Amino acid sequence: MRVAVDDRSESIGKKIRDSSIGRYPYMLVVGRREEETGTIAVRSHEDGDLGEMTAEQFAARSAPRPASAKGSEISACQPWRLLYTPRT
Repeated sequence: MRVAVDDRSESIGKKIRDSSIGRYPYMLVVGRREEETGTIAVRSHEDGDLGEMTAEQFAARSAPRPASAKGSEISACQPWRLLYTPRT
């Protein structure tokens, strides 16, 4: 699994747009609210906003699928894009 962290001082909206253009299969957003609740906001390139979930729930969801599963032609090495929101 490959991970890219976008720690630029851009707005969260700009970071999300840039990530969407980059065609990352998953984008994980961790802001103040997620930090407080111990969750991550997950967006999928295919399915859009998946809502908030724990890291364990996301790991189970994004685990490599058996060869007979839908989408198995996609590499098991799915990059994530983790976006941090600046603290104010």
